[in-house]
Amino acid sequence: MEILETVYAWFSGEHLATDATLLTAGNPQGPVFWLDGVAGTGKSTIAQTVANHYHQTEQLGASFFCSRDSADCSNVGLVFQTIAFQLSAFNSAFGERVSEAMARDTYLQSALPSMQLEKLIIQPLEDVVCKQGFPPCIIVIDALDECKDENTTSMILIALSYFAASGRFSPVKFFITSRPVTHVIDGFHGLG
Repeated sequence: MEILETVYAWFSGEHLATDATLLTAGNPQGPVFWLDGVAGTGKSTIAQTVANHYHQTEQLGASFFCSRDSADCSNVGLVFQTIAFQLSAFNSAFGERVSEAMARDTYLQSALPSMQLEKLIIQPLEDVVCKQGFPPCIIVIDALDECKDENTTSMILIALSYFAASGRFSPVKFFITSRPVTHVIDGFHGLG
């Protein structure tokens, strides 16, 4: 319950106490919240609960639940494509911008995840925010460490770090869970 309350407070922009029982580090007001823990500690249950909560409040922009048991759910090349598709359903103006981006750059489906993040999420989001606004929402990515390509997983996190530091996610926030494995920790290095 304490973890869920912390996630909900973070999403709503409340001040997070760093001296509480639950250890938090980094920027407690940042656009990315990473929940780490060893296997079997309930991270996926928490991610599903968070996704369900924000689905009920109509603030779930997208979710991607990674699983090494599924080819599609362990394919890092599908993470941002899936998120862009779901955000398009969340906001029709965003969907129009994504369609325009796909029409301009037909190679985006096979592009590096960092380029997909920029072209399919960041640029359409910025355009919609500037022209008409975009409702606050959360994107849930569960078990990111279960994607098969460790190098590309690190690239996803480095790209998220870059765009988080530049403030280009507003008003979207990312909630990510994973085990504290080296390639994930290295990818999160620099997230503020």
